[in-house]
Amino acid sequence: MQLSEAAILVVDDEPVLRDIVAAWFARAARSVATAADGAEALALLETGRFDLLVSDVRMPVMDGITLLRTAQAKGLKIPAVIFISGYSDIMPREAYALGAETLLEKPFTREDLLAAAQRSLCGRDELWQEQPDPSPRPALRRSFTSLERAVEEHRIAFGRGGICIESGPQVAEGPINLELEFPADHLLIEAQGDVRWVSRAENLAGIEFTCVAEGRGRLVPLAGASRSFIPRSTD
Repeated sequence: MQLSEAAILVVDDEPVLRDIVAAWFARAARSVATAADGAEALALLETGRFDLLVSDVRMPVMDGITLLRTAQAKGLKIPAVIFISGYSDIMPREAYALGAETLLEKPFTREDLLAAAQRSLCGRDELWQEQPDPSPRPALRRSFTSLERAVEEHRIAFGRGGICIESGPQVAEGPINLELEFPADHLLIEAQGDVRWVSRAENLAGIEFTCVAEGRGRLVPLAGASRSFIPRSTD
């Protein structure tokens, strides 16, 4: 979907920033609605259809995290989500697991926000066809008997935008090359991504795919079946 076709919901308790962001989208999107907190936004999600939710994290009455949790508990259709925050205490692992696709720290530019919005609205098959970045980056190579067995054994879990996977001590936040082999399926997934979070204690990492060179046809259906952008665990 193109941004020009999208209905946007902007949620922020700061009136000035809310109006600025709404004005940015008004010139680029099909329609824009606003809410001052999560409770107002929840009411709009219950009665309207939106393609993208742009929400502050810290708000009175109902914050952004509670908004997503409540919407999920109610079984509402949750659009693509961008979280914005002026604080660094938001946990990426939790935000991505709830479905957020991008975390933008205040202050941010109009260009950054609109680019993030367009990326969130695009289908995975389209996004993952981007050309690989030729610059050097660390590599993570893993071999599993089969895709089904790797999931059943909780060694890997798939989200809409990436994976939670056994990481190892060499994995750190930042760009990464991925090579995942599933011999029983005659499947090799070669991809590039960004490590969004790492848990050393659990030997896990959350990785967003940015380019999938091989195996994209097997990944897209798995991505479409998940509510998380990146799962918080492999369970």
